[in-house]
Amino acid sequence: MAAYPHLSCTKKQLQVPNTWGVFEDVYCAGNEETFSFMEKVMDEVMALFPGQYIHIGGDECPKTRWQECSKCQQKIKEEGLENEEELQSYFIKRVERYLNAHGRQIIGWDEILEGGLAPEATVMSWRGEQGGIQAAQQEHQVIMTPNSHCYFDHYQADPAFEPKAIGGFTPLNKVYNYEPIPTDLSEEQAKYIWGAQGNMWTEYMPNSSQVEYMLLPRMIALSEVLWSRKEYKDYLDFNKRLQSHKNLLQKLGYQYSKGSYKINLLTKYDTTNHTYKAEFVNEQHQAIIRYTLDNTMPNDSSLQFDSAFIIKHSCLITAAIFEQGELMRSPSKFQYEHHIGVGKQIELLKKPSLEYGGKVETILLDGLQGSSNSYKDSWLAFKGKDLLAKIDLKQKYPLNQLSFSFINKPDHNILAPISATIFTSEDGERFLEYKYEEIAGNTQQLDTIMGKFVIALPSDSIRYLKIRIENAEVTDTHNNGAWLLIDELVIK
Repeated sequence: MAAYPHLSCTKKQLQVPNTWGVFEDVYCAGNEETFSFMEKVMDEVMALFPGQYIHIGGDECPKTRWQECSKCQQKIKEEGLENEEELQSYFIKRVERYLNAHGRQIIGWDEILEGGLAPEATVMSWRGEQGGIQAAQQEHQVIMTPNSHCYFDHYQADPAFEPKAIGGFTPLNKVYNYEPIPTDLSEEQAKYIWGAQGNMWTEYMPNSSQVEYMLLPRMIALSEVLWSRKEYKDYLDFNKRLQSHKNLLQKLGYQYSKGSYKINLLTKYDTTNHTYKAEFVNEQHQAIIRYTLDNTMPNDSSLQFDSAFIIKHSCLITAAIFEQGELMRSPSKFQYEHHIGVGKQIELLKKPSLEYGGKVETILLDGLQGSSNSYKDSWLAFKGKDLLAKIDLKQKYPLNQLSFSFINKPDHNILAPISATIFTSEDGERFLEYKYEEIAGNTQQLDTIMGKFVIALPSDSIRYLKIRIENAEVTDTHNNGAWLLIDELVIK
């Protein structure tokens, strides 16, 4: 728009931006000259690239200028469109018709779904998986590239020790654990998922060496994901085999990341012995991990992790990787709280989102507390919908309280919940409302990043619980709904 201001809605001269951002000045969709210009550009692109598919973008298009533009509003009337979203669809479909007439097909980001999908379009789903799911259900080809797992410009290790990046955190094991075919799709619909793509945006990469560093070895992990059957994937085996690749990369002079020294804690309830076991996992091959359970810093004489260990009580677990007796990076800390609900059966009645937090519903009853330092591990996230979960405690317990923590970060559209409702049941099928409380009027922590809410309960013996945590009604500028992030449901 800075170079061709006459193609914008305002026709004002603009400065070229020198920072990342989403800008309101876009092509005027009511100006026929815009489409003539587009066709000339496409002619040159087709001459340069003989392939069948041409990626036309179509993402992050604000509608503000179109709402204010008389030409755009006139175009909406002429074409019988309902709104600016349908005007965007008209724009995309018109470009598609031109390319189809020349024997080409379009690929576009998932925003091209807004207002109606172009007939032959292939969709790249970057804002999570939902766009890809919708496109596949409409029998359109899909390439999965969610920013939660496939953006290689995100940090891959502790930012304190890494080159400057745009943000995010996508370590090697997260890339490897990605599954590109969503479970929401039927076997027939799944055929429309062509595969996945790793994305690299280079605003923060001054040279090719840093590009290599950000790509490798995450590119190797995604490659194996895409040619492997889900049941054959094994991260520990992959990491073992990766060591020979790293040696080869070093021999050939490529820059690559040694990976994250961050330690994750996995917990599992042993139903036979009624004990709770924990084990550490990390990216480093054959790492020496030392840990403490008493809130002290581990050193080279602390307990060494060899296999899963039993946790008998609430504690702060601190763990770190040591190489040749030297502490590598900052230790990882995990607050474990032992309570009645740990390891019990939970069913999520509404599916969580992929972008923030984990996907495993047992996160809510694994004993691990969330942290405001990272939203990616011990939090369960919902976009524009409530948390609704059913819990079976396996036997009746006299309950005194249920508590949970939440994130309140409005600048990220992560908002504190509105209310919490507890339901109980005698048979696990018919639930009656037991207690309702509004959160905003009962907590003093809404001005902090992380808040905690406690619901007092009478000491009744209860086995079956259902909890609804109500999401905030405030929506973001794209009207996609607020984020709700919840960690452990602590039952006492």
